[in-house]
Amino acid sequence: MKKKDILIITDFEEGHVYPLFRMARNLKKVGFTIYFLGIPDSVDVIEKNGFECIQIFEEIFPKGFVKNLKDNGISTDSISPQLYMASIFDELDSIISATQPKVIFASFFFSLEALVTHYKYKIKQIIFHTLFPPLSDKSLIPLEQRSANYAVQTFMELTGPLPGLFMEFFEKENLTFKSFEEMSEPLKQMSQVMLCPGQLNVTTSRHSEKEVYLGPCINLANNLHNNFLKEILGKMGHRKIIYVSMGSQTKEYPEKAESLFNTVLEMMKSEYFKDYYVVLSLGSSIENWNLVELPENVSVFDWVPQLEVLQAASIAVIHGGLGSLKECIYFGVPMLIVPMGRDQGDNARRVEHHQIGCSLTFDDLTEETLAEKLINLSNHSEKQKNLHDMQHAFHEMEEQKNEVKLVQKLIGGTT
Repeated sequence: MKKKDILIITDFEEGHVYPLFRMARNLKKVGFTIYFLGIPDSVDVIEKNGFECIQIFEEIFPKGFVKNLKDNGISTDSISPQLYMASIFDELDSIISATQPKVIFASFFFSLEALVTHYKYKIKQIIFHTLFPPLSDKSLIPLEQRSANYAVQTFMELTGPLPGLFMEFFEKENLTFKSFEEMSEPLKQMSQVMLCPGQLNVTTSRHSEKEVYLGPCINLANNLHNNFLKEILGKMGHRKIIYVSMGSQTKEYPEKAESLFNTVLEMMKSEYFKDYYVVLSLGSSIENWNLVELPENVSVFDWVPQLEVLQAASIAVIHGGLGSLKECIYFGVPMLIVPMGRDQGDNARRVEHHQIGCSLTFDDLTEETLAEKLINLSNHSEKQKNLHDMQHAFHEMEEQKNEVKLVQKLIGGTT
């Protein structure tokens, strides 16, 4: 390990890692040196994207942990409290000592760890957010308060001896707090970076001086010049592409996803869609799915290079994950969102609010309603204009490189 200006500590989700690459490349272009810190499951994707990665927390999150978590779930009781604390403190000690970073980017989901890092190392930190705050949040809190609240929530949910071990750390550092609010106060002073333009959101927070919104952070360096579509050009002909994907974690909602897939397949047998061709990404091996007979105007894949397909698509049917939503806007693809869970319902509301696409609840999903939505979407000139305007805003935000301005402000330029 060598000295680096910036450490970027990622969380587990691949979809949360990819947006970081655009940000990191912008920082690297102006001279900042960077290490990513990631669990074993994240190392390969980070290194394939051209960045050095320090593997961390291997004993807690061994190779294959994320797959095991998605497939089976893992109780927090399976993690040794002593090992957890040793990983946070001892492992980071050696990394911080060797790299001597000037600033650390930490995931919102590691807010408690970022708080501990502040108290121990006093290094400037930036909290990055890969998801918008929930629209159900009526308190309209700014992002820095949300990070502080999440750190407290995480602390309150610690089990077994972990709370006591944290208290021992605070005592060792001669830290005393009258309240959880006081304990989490440093997070409210940290800059908060949202990896998405603020124009997409419905107003849910008071934009404070700590909040910095970036461009869409699409990972354009990879996946743009593949030859995937050449495999199906003979079948597709001159028909318009409808891209269908319920994301990469369809195993979390297999029954819903399978129902959606089969509804699409049945719909594509109708005369109206003879001039369209569906490229369907299942998110996992085709053997996992019980699909109806495929019509000739559909190709089904375990996985597809989404950015390549979206560049050629006329319509996208997606689950509403923020990553896919941003990519559709970036490439100007009208979208129909069928939320499956997580933040997808909120993202569907954002799309409806800005009139850049439409949504359909799973409970209302039928061949008829799906066809009606897609027909409306393909013929709705106002939504297409709104989408074009949002696309333009996204591209403008990408050029602003606000992450560079922020880091230069914090640590005084390049090396």
